[in-house]
Amino acid sequence: MQYLLGPQGSALFLLIAEIFVLVGLFYGFYLIRYRRNLKGHKQNQTILVFVNMLLILLVMVIGFYRYVILGAAASPALSRLMIAHATLGTVTELMGIYILLRMTNRLPGWLEIPNYKVIMRVTLALWTIVALDGFVIYYSQYIANGNRGGVGQPQIPTAIESGVPGLVVWSDENGFNDRVTLLVTNLPLPAPGTVYQGWLVSRSSAVFESLGVMEVDNDRTSLLDYRSPFGSNLLAPYDQVVITAEKAPASKSGPSPTIVILGEIPPQAGSHLLRLLVRAPDSPGGIGLIDALSFHGMAMFGHASEIESARRRGNLSSMKRHAEHIINLVEGKSGKNFGDLNGDGYVQDPGDGLGLLSYAKLVTEQARLAVDSPDATSAMKAHAPHIITMVDNVNKWASRVRDDALAVINATNSQTVEAQVTEAVALSARTVAGFDENGDGEVSPAPDEGGMRQILTHSRMMARLALRPGPGSTSATSAGSSARPPNSNSANGGL
Repeated sequence: MQYLLGPQGSALFLLIAEIFVLVGLFYGFYLIRYRRNLKGHKQNQTILVFVNMLLILLVMVIGFYRYVILGAAASPALSRLMIAHATLGTVTELMGIYILLRMTNRLPGWLEIPNYKVIMRVTLALWTIVALDGFVIYYSQYIANGNRGGVGQPQIPTAIESGVPGLVVWSDENGFNDRVTLLVTNLPLPAPGTVYQGWLVSRSSAVFESLGVMEVDNDRTSLLDYRSPFGSNLLAPYDQVVITAEKAPASKSGPSPTIVILGEIPPQAGSHLLRLLVRAPDSPGGIGLIDALSFHGMAMFGHASEIESARRRGNLSSMKRHAEHIINLVEGKSGKNFGDLNGDGYVQDPGDGLGLLSYAKLVTEQARLAVDSPDATSAMKAHAPHIITMVDNVNKWASRVRDDALAVINATNSQTVEAQVTEAVALSARTVAGFDENGDGEVSPAPDEGGMRQILTHSRMMARLALRPGPGSTSATSAGSSARPPNSNSANGGL
């Protein structure tokens, strides 16, 4: 279904179908309760249970794979809601099947429940909850999520390395990596009656997403800028960027096998890249390590500013409370100083429990693993060392901010720690924005300069893909491309 209607259209179809099934089930309840029409009730409920089974197999399974397994849900919280929806829906469907078998006397005696009317009513109630939950999921994924404010600046490619026909750049618009920009040079004009169309494709599944038609300028250059309409992380479900030749005006059913241009995320190095930018098992929040690191850095800066504000008011109690926040979010639950440091009876941690220093270590590990992988791209080799250097800066600055916060915890007067508070504010700001240490007018990915903002930039640069001629290009040879052309027929069967 997603193959025909796209992700949002498929979800809307599923929502309407769920409402139809729910209304039909209540109609079946009416038939048996008020019309005493047992035959009509059986026929009605049987049809609806089987319709719902088809929806599960043909639509819901693919949607669960896309949004939960591949991580394309708008947020980790929404992903958990989808898991609950799938679990409760499966239980409800199984209960519906049981009722059908019980009504038709197809169960062995030891499985028959004498008064199964209670099960029927419970099943109807659960079906109602599942349908309402489906509405909440649709609203959260496609409506509410579409109105979020921007969180970053797009990265428009301005140069392509020699010998490479194109470049793919990822950036943030309304979410993490929800914008992709393709720049292609020396692209011949499409044949009469055809257009070039960009796609995001998964090598391991039938999932794809159209980026739109690529217009070729007079200088044979084409720029295609695509934003996810619902702010999804486009690096989550896809590992290929392809440009295909399609019959005009454009394809809605999926990419053709005629791949003109191709870019691929390498499987080995890409697995580490995805941990950095999409989802990491180590992250309690279920987001990428770099985004989690950035979140903790921003929180540290916010609480350091609160300490300075409280110091100016002479409020030592408030200073200590925010100092505890900093120490706990920097060290995490495994830190030697983690706990109720201000003695108010509560352990307050504005982080997720893992800690900024732990995230810094994990980011460094994954960046090194990515660049050391045999299939690492030139972009990974160029920018992973920059990220490692800047994470070292963050680790050093955050540790000093933590030490300053410990001084605040041990202070007996707000004015005795003025120097430590001033340093904590300056270093936490440096952690977020970086610092022009050498005074050359820019913050570079160098020791004592680059911070979180620069780490985010270089992590997206690390994910850049160099495009190459595909098997459908007039300049490509069969030996020069390892692309697996998307098979629209098999994709349709999978969806």
